[in-house]
Amino acid sequence: MAENNQQRLNLRLILPIALLLVELIVVIVLLVAGYEITTLLTYFFILLAVFLIYQIGRQLILRWRIQRAITKIEDADKLAQAGHTLDAIRLWKSLLFSLPRDHFLSVLSKMKGAYQNQGMEAAVQQINAIHSESVEYFQMINTVEKPTPKDRRDWQARAFELQNMIKALPTEPGQDLSDTKPENE
Repeated sequence: MAENNQQRLNLRLILPIALLLVELIVVIVLLVAGYEITTLLTYFFILLAVFLIYQIGRQLILRWRIQRAITKIEDADKLAQAGHTLDAIRLWKSLLFSLPRDHFLSVLSKMKGAYQNQGMEAAVQQINAIHSESVEYFQMINTVEKPTPKDRRDWQARAFELQNMIKALPTEPGQDLSDTKPENE
């Protein structure tokens, strides 16, 4: 369940890029002005640049992961259309953790239809529960303007609960929800 807010993601990418450019300009101006850069200042600039490059790389990897997950939805749709419903369910289930809100909810509805076609009523009920919990989770995140540490802890607990519910979804007919407990429990 990746963040849906693209502006936030863009800001998280643009800000480190802008700071890296500002740092580069400052270093160039200092060198052109003939200012002797001390060893301590050199280490500071190097560490700052490494940190900013790390942040840029992290955001680019996040964007790539989201885009890859979105394109794999089509692969799962093709599997479902070809009659490989269980393979499609497995793929959709693995993608849920990387999708933004709209795609997440869309995949949940596709999974619900696939489970209904397979006659897996317990899984359909679990999907309904995941859908209602995730809608509440997304609303909870969007309503808070300035999150407090308590808000973040609540979000994290709710996200962990959703992850466990998703991990518990069956991938085989006749498989009980209790058969797919998360490995870390």
